[in-house]
Amino acid sequence: MQSNLVSFYVKFYHRFSTFLIITVRTPNNISSVFTHEYIFPHGRFWNHDAVPSHNKDLRTIKKWYLNGINYSKTFANWLQNFDDSQAIVKILDYGMDYAKFRRIWRFYLLWFVANFASCNGEYNGNGQYLMVHV
Repeated sequence: MQSNLVSFYVKFYHRFSTFLIITVRTPNNISSVFTHEYIFPHGRFWNHDAVPSHNKDLRTIKKWYLNGINYSKTFANWLQNFDDSQAIVKILDYGMDYAKFRRIWRFYLLWFVANFASCNGEYNGNGQYLMVHV
């Protein structure tokens, strides 16, 4: 499965010599039934070593870790923007009842505000990787 992640980046960025990947950083590979079903179908949260551990077609030349507190604040802002925009977003077609859509997305945003703030942001955060073609 991890090779699919690298294959995606190789195909997508084949025309660039250097690029930056920003990912959610977790200490292990995890998935969530909720996010899999409603937010990112067939998505996965990769551990922070997943990208640089596959230096076959792409090589990581530098990597950074950003504490999850900043990402928690980003989710809090997204939640506020979502709530503040109800007059606009409630009239759009989401392929489901709007009340259900709103509950799903509010739960996701609230969950990740807390998720990235847990352990003072040290457990989950953002991995950033500067990569070049091999």
